[in-house]
Amino acid sequence: MAAGGWWFALLFTTDPEVRLAVALGMAVCGALMPMAGWVFVLDGVLIGAGDGRFLAWAGMVTLAVYAPFALAVRHWAPDGATGLAWLWLAFAGVFMAARAVTTGLRARGTRWMVTGTA
Repeated sequence: MAAGGWWFALLFTTDPEVRLAVALGMAVCGALMPMAGWVFVLDGVLIGAGDGRFLAWAGMVTLAVYAPFALAVRHWAPDGATGLAWLWLAFAGVFMAARAVTTGLRARGTRWMVTGTA
């Protein structure tokens, strides 16, 4: 995904700015996809264990970490492809990293193994 963005963009548009946006966005997403995979696996484990209350609180912590970055991108990121890449970096990087930390720390312990506890 990270390396193929430019080639995929060729299939959908002839606009060079859109091609650049697709290539940069896919490079960021592709580079950070392994971390997202980790988060999705832990989400499934914790949901399956009935640890929804923790996941709700972890979502609030994640939002508190991510929101300033999203607002900074909105305020300071340039227009065009570079701004889109910064937005994807904030989401796929900061948001997913915050989720990886919260779910990873929870999975290291044993409290999630008791269904319905927080």
